[in-house]
Amino acid sequence: MLLYVFAPRSRGTRFLLTCLFCSFLASSLHSETLVFDDFNDGSFRDNEPARWTTVFNAKPQAIDGDVHLPTTQCCPGFRWSDSIDGDVSIRTQFRLESGSFGLATKFGGGDGNDAYYWDLVTDGHLVFLARVDGTEYYHNTDVIADRSNQDEDYVMQLDVVDNHVTGWFWTESIAPPAEPQLDFELDHPLIDGGFAGVYSTGPVTLRYIHIADSPIPVPEPSAAAIALTGLVGISLVRKRRGFWPWAL
Repeated sequence: MLLYVFAPRSRGTRFLLTCLFCSFLASSLHSETLVFDDFNDGSFRDNEPARWTTVFNAKPQAIDGDVHLPTTQCCPGFRWSDSIDGDVSIRTQFRLESGSFGLATKFGGGDGNDAYYWDLVTDGHLVFLARVDGTEYYHNTDVIADRSNQDEDYVMQLDVVDNHVTGWFWTESIAPPAEPQLDFELDHPLIDGGFAGVYSTGPVTLRYIHIADSPIPVPEPSAAAIALTGLVGISLVRKRRGFWPWAL
């Protein structure tokens, strides 16, 4: 009886709700979060919900629900204190006043400062560096970010799955790109494990850091969004009818 009462009478509405349900199911099958910290607890060093380790004399400060990393030199940062042996994905949203900013994974898992680095450099270029057993492998991209507006937030993400690397970058106020700016397979020795974190050569504010054991889903126009748009449309119709930091 309840199913009959609450079941949509319109075929179109039933279809759109089905899209919503399928989208919800799909979203539940994604990566498992290892750590997510939005720094809203007002403390950087309370080990909740994550324990962070600073590098290169970094002095991060939790202020107003964000973490501020004041620096004008290379290359303070911080990393999650737990080493990751398998696949890893890291994403952060940040606002950079000047200098370069980047993500690092598998840091310290090999010789000294070996790691995979995804870097937004001063001139706006996006560059990937793999430093393995002291040897550096560069993979430049043709992407140039517009850094003229210092009031913009950016989002960066780096995924390493076996030897497959993908890197994403977008302006927070604009939809992400349809494809990653970086997408290739490493053809040199791999780093087995290490730490994931962030670094900077200029003052930066971080909104959150998300680390997972497989690629974090990148937002896109989903079935849910399309369905919601359709539901709104139906409602309206009815109403009318009625650089390289740690590698140095």
